[in-house]
Amino acid sequence: MFTGMLNGGFALIFCLLGFFLSGRKNKVVGSFSVALMTVVGIGIGLWNYIPLMFYYGSILFAFISFSVGYFGGGLDLNSDDLPDNFKVFLIIAVVFSLVNMSSWTIFRATAVGNIISPKEVDETFLLQIDPDKIRLVPKRSAEALSKGSLSKGKKGMNGINLGSVTNLDQKHATIQKVKGSMYWIEPLEYNGWKQQTQLGDIPGYVAASAYDTNVEAPFINKSPVTGKDINIRATLNGNFGRFAKRSMWEAYPFSFLHDFSFEVDDEWTPYIVATILTPAVGIGHLVPRGVVVMNVTTLEIKDYDMDNIPVWIDRVQPLDVTLEMISNYGNYRLGIIDSFFGDPARFKPTDYTDSKGSDLFFVESGDGKTTYWVTGLTSMSDKDNSLVGLMFQNTRTGEYFQMSSSGVDENGVDEAVTSMLGNDSIKWQPTQPIPYNVMGIKTWIVPIVSIDKGYWQGVALVHMDNVNNRVWSNNLKDALRKYLKKVNGTNIVDTTSVEKVYEGIVDIFNLVSIDGSVNAFFSLEGQFKVFECSADTIAECLVLPRNKKLKITVKDTGEKRLYVTGIDGFALDGNSDRVKVVEPQVSTSNLVDDMVDFDALSPADKAAALKALKDKE
Repeated sequence: MFTGMLNGGFALIFCLLGFFLSGRKNKVVGSFSVALMTVVGIGIGLWNYIPLMFYYGSILFAFISFSVGYFGGGLDLNSDDLPDNFKVFLIIAVVFSLVNMSSWTIFRATAVGNIISPKEVDETFLLQIDPDKIRLVPKRSAEALSKGSLSKGKKGMNGINLGSVTNLDQKHATIQKVKGSMYWIEPLEYNGWKQQTQLGDIPGYVAASAYDTNVEAPFINKSPVTGKDINIRATLNGNFGRFAKRSMWEAYPFSFLHDFSFEVDDEWTPYIVATILTPAVGIGHLVPRGVVVMNVTTLEIKDYDMDNIPVWIDRVQPLDVTLEMISNYGNYRLGIIDSFFGDPARFKPTDYTDSKGSDLFFVESGDGKTTYWVTGLTSMSDKDNSLVGLMFQNTRTGEYFQMSSSGVDENGVDEAVTSMLGNDSIKWQPTQPIPYNVMGIKTWIVPIVSIDKGYWQGVALVHMDNVNNRVWSNNLKDALRKYLKKVNGTNIVDTTSVEKVYEGIVDIFNLVSIDGSVNAFFSLEGQFKVFECSADTIAECLVLPRNKKLKITVKDTGEKRLYVTGIDGFALDGNSDRVKVVEPQVSTSNLVDDMVDFDALSPADKAAALKALKDKE
């Protein structure tokens, strides 16, 4: 948008200047002045961070402004004959127009809509939940942690406090994978030319874990792998020789470089990565064809085609290009006629933004090895935050994958979480929903942060297809247990757990009420294990018999407690007046009413009570 406005401004100025100067007697001087001003204007634009010199639109605008000024200013509109030079101008203008029209969507709708060809996937495509590797730290929280790290007296090579001469370049902060884990990488930027002169090289950057909400973001001034000092000699907004973009443009003057980002490799060496774009339809609808990479510690610049991009580079596909491709696919893949007459199969990306950049949609795939951009899809009319699916794009290769879904989109998810917070919504707010596979259930994981500072406060889980199935807690594992109880009646949350079977007689038995749910904790004779059984899902947990051998199926997660998933060998003895029940050694005041005087009930009443408990699930 800014580039287009700048080009348009240049065109208007030069056109008016051409008219003014060409009205003079000396057209040669006038045209030379217009050409000179055009070059100067484009040079100014180039100096101000826009590569206008090699943008075809700028060349077109410069040509038109010069030609209209030179030819049009001296044109006699009352004459029947056009000057030969003006005829040449018209021919060139027509050629330019035809070339430009070759990429207009109205003429090339089907080609534009089918640049991408998504493959259908199911919920297994989503990353399986791992409580130790869930992306709980949103961008706002990472910024708060990074500011805390920078404020603790970090000093540059000259002993200057970094906080006084630099600031966190939050515009270019990105989430990325480093050695298999996700981090928010926050580069530093000079406060100005004077501060750049005082400091010299910037001695590092900040890296905040995307998983751990309680760990301070460390300042990386040495590579944890090689031990080498990190001295950054060029930045994305530096001045003169320290302006990395200008150096990369100079090295590749005829390449259209886009989406400059700050990334680190698996040795924590910092680089600036820019995507090289090329037209896909006509001279427009640009797509990546490679990257240009600058090592900001050595200033070495290299380029790579799509087949040879280093494995540590995550962000090859610019998100704005991705969203354009998805939008065109949803609207034009069936042709221009369908787009005009409102085909119900059309869709568009949701308009969710977290107000802090695009990185909120950077996710891992089900194998945990590949990274994707992901956005919700909604109908073209979208008046109720409805969701019709998800679209994924491999951030390196550009492959697209589509997943069917229903429910509400990301905006609706945030609204649902806000409603759960109640009075706390005055001081807390949900951030970006991230899609995960929770025990085969498509689920949004939503971090909750403080409104004022962005500090982490809790996490919500929302069923992707049914927003009514939602929970939140200030503890991740507690939230997962609540969620799984709500959606499928189990509270096992560790996907690495192992199913085991124990046999024995109940020895010690306790009942505890937690958040309105009754859990039984017991041990078996001769077994030094603690078993936890949720009465919400297994009603028999409330009345385990004495002197009867039971077979207990559990999920062993490696914790001290074993989570019961089944009990065999339990049966009420119809020939007995009583069933021996281990008396609870610890009780609570808010147990379910069905437990009152259970030992005094007849076998038939006991069976009816157990049935009533199961009916409450």
